[in-house]
Amino acid sequence: MPFALDTLPLDVLISVATLLDPPDVVHLRRTSSRLRNLSYERVIWVALYKAYRLALPIGPLPTQTRQVLKERLLRSYSTHQNLFVAPKEPRSRLYDTGDKVHFEVTGRWAFSKDPEGTRVLCYDLDSMHHDAREPSTVWVNDEDEYCIWNTLCRTVTLRDGRQFSLVLLELRRKDLIKNAMYGFYPSPGCKRDSKSMFSTKLVVLKVKSTESSGGALALEELYRHEHVIYDSPSRLLVELSPSALVVQWAGDPEEAFVWDTEKLDSKPVTITHGHASFSKFVLHTCSKTHIISRRSSTDILGTVIEATPLQTVFTDSALRPTAVANMPGTMFNRLAVFRDSIVDPITGSTETVLLGIEKPGPRNNDKPCILLVRLLIPSASEIDGTRRPVDIDVHLQTIATIPLESQTMHLNPAWNGRVRLAYLRDVHTSTEDEASNLAVANVGSDKERRQLSIVEITYDGVARSATMCAVEKVSLPDSARDVFNHRRMRFVSFEAELGSGRLVYSCPLGDYRSPLGKLGVLDFA
Repeated sequence: MPFALDTLPLDVLISVATLLDPPDVVHLRRTSSRLRNLSYERVIWVALYKAYRLALPIGPLPTQTRQVLKERLLRSYSTHQNLFVAPKEPRSRLYDTGDKVHFEVTGRWAFSKDPEGTRVLCYDLDSMHHDAREPSTVWVNDEDEYCIWNTLCRTVTLRDGRQFSLVLLELRRKDLIKNAMYGFYPSPGCKRDSKSMFSTKLVVLKVKSTESSGGALALEELYRHEHVIYDSPSRLLVELSPSALVVQWAGDPEEAFVWDTEKLDSKPVTITHGHASFSKFVLHTCSKTHIISRRSSTDILGTVIEATPLQTVFTDSALRPTAVANMPGTMFNRLAVFRDSIVDPITGSTETVLLGIEKPGPRNNDKPCILLVRLLIPSASEIDGTRRPVDIDVHLQTIATIPLESQTMHLNPAWNGRVRLAYLRDVHTSTEDEASNLAVANVGSDKERRQLSIVEITYDGVARSATMCAVEKVSLPDSARDVFNHRRMRFVSFEAELGSGRLVYSCPLGDYRSPLGKLGVLDFA
């Protein structure tokens, strides 16, 4: 006996909808009035968001509207289709940025600084008619003795669904920068004081406008933190999670600073690590439950990972690891949270999944690879009274090897076990391609070209393993391909917001006397 689809009970219709692709749920509006009304129900998009294994921001959360969930699903689905199912050339824009050559991206905004280090400049990447040579000024440095040395951007979705972005500015003393240019560097063993060190200030700014506001960008200063570091080239490192902001300087191993994301306008907690030294630098990242520290160890020719409960960091203002894992033969270029912490209600142990770019070494036969690291961290009740860290149970999965010469994209934390990565690799061309290669300036070898590759990695919490799909050669517009072949081309960001399908890159042409910056945008959605 025939029946009408729209006569089925609501729970059955919801189950059917989760088997559809996101555009097909929208197409239900053309079938009947009941299905049309159903497609506008938030419950449908909540179920689809949970069921569809796409690279997406954290969700669904109670504060996220139906429209937000729908737009994110459709955008990520379109990106997946255009990359892996029916490859399609991305929409491309290329801007001339003059003497601005270094950029940071969050959402629709690209930030840079003027050459004098007095202003933060902003470009609207969604404006098709935007004149990139005339960016807007969004922050002015009010420190006469300091200039803007570095600019970083980070975006995260909090546990309650609020998404916010931070712009972090590193200010350096002008006179000490000049001394560094002429070869003055303090000795690593010198006493820590403002005369022998490089004075720096960290300014934490919050991006006030959102993509839906349509208004002008505004930056709100949350905190200004003073610090001194050992050497001028020391690089600022920032990790932003839904729970905490962690800041440290490469080359300055003694201290790191931790803020609660709900209290970014307050003084940070200063943490130190007992093994930190110039030969044993300790890097920190943060999950929902723990500060995860890693360091290289010559004793095991590998990596040591330690876990400290985040709550004790804030309450005790100290870093006291309660669990440790030794990973002989394994070294990382980058390690980030892939799926955030889940606490087992029975055992109390915490499972945290990390994703890393492993360096060539004995474990991977000298081939760099993408490595899944699953940590099972014992509960506090399993820790004996000796205060010695207990062992972390570590499970590794090699997801894919990557070319040795590839320029790997910055690995963004994913939090929900779904992420896309992009990297460049050199490809040797055939003899008949040599003539065309000769026309490409600054490429290097006449027989080499560079290809963009993108991988999509998804973690299965039931199987406790990850799967991957990849496209080794992404089709690019001619204007973008020429810039990609330039040796100084660099990624700025890829999916700064998970699932957005946006890749931003830059390339400084010319020389230091007359730089000519290029800022490019590829939209795969």
